Amino acid sequence: MKLKEYFASVKGEIQERHFWKSVRCEFLGTLLYVLFGCAATVTWDRDNVDPNRILRISSSFGLIEFVLVSALSHASSSQFNPAVTLSLLCTKYISLFRATCYVFVQLVAALLSSAVLYGLVPEYSRQNLAVNEVNPGVSHAQAFGIEFLGTFIFVFSYFSSLRRKNEKLEPKALPCGVSIAAAHLFAAEATVCGINPARSLAPAIFHNAWSNHWIFWIGPFLGGIVGAFTFEYTRDCSIELRDPQTGTAHQLVYSLHNKEDVASSMSLNTEVPVEQNEIVDEL
Repeated sequence: MKLKEYFASVKGEIQERHFWKSVRCEFLGTLLYVLFGCAATVTWDRDNVDPNRILRISSSFGLIEFVLVSALSHASSSQFNPAVTLSLLCTKYISLFRATCYVFVQLVAALLSSAVLYGLVPEYSRQNLAVNEVNPGVSHAQAFGIEFLGTFIFVFSYFSSLRRKNEKLEPKALPCGVSIAAAHLFAAEATVCGINPARSLAPAIFHNAWSNHWIFWIGPFLGGIVGAFTFEYTRDCSIELRDPQTGTAHQLVYSLHNKEDVASSMSLNTEVPVEQNEIVDEL
């Protein structure tokens, strides 16, 4: 794409009413996701250790993801996570300009939510509040692998649930919420489960806690990209049908084409009849 064409496309996006609505939803969704999710890590009773802490954290993140996707997916693609945004950018579902705007508001919203949470909790509970830390018994490589896999399963589930509705990409709430909860059950004991660079960055800034912080950026980014391309590679499923009158073989191809910023004549879950052995070009 030439530079002139790129700036023309950016101008077109800026002038879209839906674009700014999506940006606002990304801000609100990330704000509430980080606030309610990280609130589950707070130790309210300093005299007692909660034996169900991991289950509480996992449930909180999973449920708030479910609620927010249900509430906001009609207006945005409910990303709330720079790793998801980068994955959508790499697979050409969104433009570079849109991705940059989304990541910016996600980081700002996460910082604001951490400030709100810091002001709400008792002083004795503020030490390393919601900071992602590597368990002393876990190596750096293991922590990286855990963050990678946790993000992989979430992004893979997110992509598998994407549908196009009214020219917008909409994920389904249940797969997103369940996969977030599963990732936290898997990773919370080892790394407090980041799988979201915005969620990891905000507490680190407030508590100046940068030990092994790279793990909570590189792991989720790579895990998300691999999860996205894994789904893209396996997304097409086709069945062969035979016309009972003519005997001609056809295929019904189900594919997640029609990307958000790429014009396409195909739509989500569209049945496309093709002659057998005919090559169906991918975007």
